[in-house]
Amino acid sequence: MSKSYLLMVLGTLLVGGIAGGLSACTTRTAAASQGEEVLPSKQGVLPTAAEVAPAPTLPPVPATQVIGNALYIEANGCESRAQHLDLGIPDASRLDTSHQGIVPGIEFQETTHVGRAGVRNVAFNGSSLSFDMFAEGAGTIQGGGQIELPFGVRINNPVPRTCVGAAGASYGLKVTAFYR
Repeated sequence: MSKSYLLMVLGTLLVGGIAGGLSACTTRTAAASQGEEVLPSKQGVLPTAAEVAPAPTLPPVPATQVIGNALYIEANGCESRAQHLDLGIPDASRLDTSHQGIVPGIEFQETTHVGRAGVRNVAFNGSSLSFDMFAEGAGTIQGGGQIELPFGVRINNPVPRTCVGAAGASYGLKVTAFYR
């Protein structure tokens, strides 16, 4: 090997980096062994962005996406139930805010509504939606408990506790996001 060839390889390693220099050196050695000319413009140069394969593109977002399905709550007569829910909204920055729902771009669709039940305390923070679902069964509780007599005397009520006019309540919900 000549002294000028070693200097060229060392210069390639310093200019093109270790990985770039080794690949350039291997290419130069293979080309030189076959008697081909090695172009100085390509020695130790990394490929440009145009020469590298383009980055894959993300698939388009569907026009609508069901975020919460089969959200459900129920209460028997004389009972009250509530449940707090937090739903993360995928691709929230791409919501179609022209679609007016419970908040712009998000729609609630009732699947079940019996008695006094529904949604309250809805809040959207830009990436998640939080709300409470509730169901309040109808009826009046009679009997049970304690009876207060004169002079501060209390006795247990002999009549068992019952729910008069009992009627259950339930609420079901589907949450859909609309995208542009």
